[in-house]
Amino acid sequence: MDYKTPEVELRNKMQQAGEDIQRLRKWVEDQEEKGGVLKEAAQLKLLDRVFKEQYAVQEAEVIEVRREEPVGAVRNPHDPDVEWAAKGRGKSRKEFEGYKVQVAETVSEEPVEKGEPARNF
Repeated sequence: MDYKTPEVELRNKMQQAGEDIQRLRKWVEDQEEKGGVLKEAAQLKLLDRVFKEQYAVQEAEVIEVRREEPVGAVRNPHDPDVEWAAKGRGKSRKEFEGYKVQVAETVSEEPVEKGEPARNF
């Protein structure tokens, strides 16, 4: 899809994708009842995770596209460990996609000369 695609068309495609995934999930369940082992495949587990993050199943098996993605939702099926998160609201809202790392440095209490690296390395 391209960034110029109208929002209505994107919503329709998301809805159609959800319905297709739901049909596939039901087919896999039918195969399981016949003794299949498809449900254990990593790709199907990932597809199931994406479905649960992107869609809500309403009454009578009707699906609805979620308005907001949950924190930690899969953004790229080729690298499902990549995290997505949002912070703030309105104009100050920032979205993040990728890996998050917390870095902390311990500093020696002994003074070092200017330009000398810390001895902790």
